[in-house]
Amino acid sequence: MKKLVFILIAVIGFTNVFGQKLERLAPKIIVIGLGDKNPMFDESKFPHLNFYYTPKLKIDYGVSKSNPLDTATFKLNFKEKNIIYTGEPKFIEIYSQKDDPLQLFVLLDKIGNCYTYGYKLNKDDMGAVECENNVFLLDNLSKVVKKGKVVKKSKKPFVPNKIKSLVGNKLEIFPLQDRNGQLIDFQNSLGSKGSLIVFFNLPSDLDIHKVSKEEKKELTRQEIQNAKQIQLITERSTDILYKLEKQFFNTKI
Repeated sequence: MKKLVFILIAVIGFTNVFGQKLERLAPKIIVIGLGDKNPMFDESKFPHLNFYYTPKLKIDYGVSKSNPLDTATFKLNFKEKNIIYTGEPKFIEIYSQKDDPLQLFVLLDKIGNCYTYGYKLNKDDMGAVECENNVFLLDNLSKVVKKGKVVKKSKKPFVPNKIKSLVGNKLEIFPLQDRNGQLIDFQNSLGSKGSLIVFFNLPSDLDIHKVSKEEKKELTRQEIQNAKQIQLITERSTDILYKLEKQFFNTKI
């Protein structure tokens, strides 16, 4: 019993150390929304995150728009691996044919080259997530943000269907829109001490506003159920954003 208690204390302490140190090692966090911005999404709830969107990236959820209910229902239950991305950035189109870009995160050094990358950052202890170089994210951030280290430039170009080739290279230049709809250049959006890039997908044509009690009186049971499902997909899509704010900036939302 004592041994079990000791292990639990050690695990909790381990997680707390990661969480506390992340607050001191925040790079510029760039959140790239795949596709167009959902006009009802309020980025101001996440004051430390930098939001950009990819207006030239088209997303096919595999359903016909002729039946809005079917379309919405599919999106609410979509499996990321079934989504088809086409357009720019081209690396998302190519990469998504093999893996889910929503699971990918990329750490760039201060000159904009990929220092490392990893998967499934959406954890309660992000600092403990292991990156491609077999080093915890916390330790990689310490090297990039605190010590100012840069990755060795790769002799070979980045090939989108070979994600490992990204290390030591820059991401391609592609058009981005900021939250106000202004076009910007990706390279000009990077941080001076490094950048952490994550991706999220909140379908632009989903009505994500919370239905009030008064509105519910005018809706059918099925419409109310659809509204609840929409809130669930919104929560699932934005959970990574809440965790980034909390762990890097101790923001309570």
